[in-house]
Amino acid sequence: GSTTGATLVDTVKPGSVKVTGAATGSRNWTIRWGAARDNVGVARYEVQRKVGRAWRTVARPGATSRAATIAKVPRGATALRVRAIDVAGNPGAWAGYTARRR
Repeated sequence: GSTTGATLVDTVKPGSVKVTGAATGSRNWTIRWGAARDNVGVARYEVQRKVGRAWRTVARPGATSRAATIAKVPRGATALRVRAIDVAGNPGAWAGYTARRR
């Protein structure tokens, strides 16, 4: 059988991101993570911060990025999460990080 003209669709999600730490000493925090793996390739990462009950995207670093700085983090506990998104647009699982700014 011929496969001429066949289109392959990537439905495989990227692997999980592992948060490796965050610099949380000031109003601006920097969250760091390890690279995610994907069968086709990671296109970018997405970083969100929880504001009230909602998650808001605060950064969309490129595929080679391993950190993002979040500005104006308020006092108290703050939850952040990171995930990889592959070239086909498939999102990976979220990896979370929570810390407290004093």
